[in-house]
Amino acid sequence: MPTDFNHLFLLASGQQGYFTASQAVRLGYTQQNQDRHVKAGNWNRISRGIFRLVHFPPAKHPDLLICHLWALDKDDEPTGVFSYETALQYYELSDWTGHGLHMTVPRGFRRHSKPPFQVSLHKENLVSGEIQKRDCFWLTTPLKTILDLLFHESAEERFLKQATKQAWARGLISKRHLETTQFTPWQADKVSWLLEISEITEVTVAQQ
Repeated sequence: MPTDFNHLFLLASGQQGYFTASQAVRLGYTQQNQDRHVKAGNWNRISRGIFRLVHFPPAKHPDLLICHLWALDKDDEPTGVFSYETALQYYELSDWTGHGLHMTVPRGFRRHSKPPFQVSLHKENLVSGEIQKRDCFWLTTPLKTILDLLFHESAEERFLKQATKQAWARGLISKRHLETTQFTPWQADKVSWLLEISEITEVTVAQQ
C-alpha cells in the first residue's frame, strides 16, 4: 500500500499535528517508513506509538492530546474521556489545579503500555449525555464533572462551590439539567447541600 501524505496531514491537522503509529499504518506507513521519517526529521517521536509532524504549530493541550491518542482502541476509536479535575480545569470553572491528569475509561479498558504522563484512570461506562467533544478529544460534561468530584469527595468545598456558581452563571449547567437527573437519596442530599452553599435556590432535586 503506498503512503498517503495528504491524508496523513489532514488526519494530523485534526489532532493538532499528532498521530499514532496505528493511524499511520492505515495510511500505508510501515514500521520501516515510520523509522525513516523520524530519522529524516520529518516526524518527532513523542512517546511509544505516538508521533507529531515537525514544524506543526504548537498544540493548545499537548498532554491531553497525547493521552487521548494513547487511549484509542485497536480500531483507533476514542475510549478515554477526560474527567474530574482535568475537565474542571479545561472548562476553567475553578482555581483548583488538582493532581495530575484524570481520565475515565470503560470498565473493560486494558493497555499493555504505560500512559505517557501520570494519569489517574477511573473505570466507568459513560453514556452519551455525560460526555461532549472539545477540540479532538472528549470530556465529561460540566455537570457530570462537578457531580463526580462531589460524590467522590475529590475537591474541597470552596472549589466545588466556585465551580458550581461559575457553571450556573455561564449556563453550563441549568435547572433542567439538574431536575432531569435522578439521584439516590444519598446523592440528592449531597447535591442539595452543594446547591445551597452555591446560593442556587430554584432547583428541586429529584430522587430515584
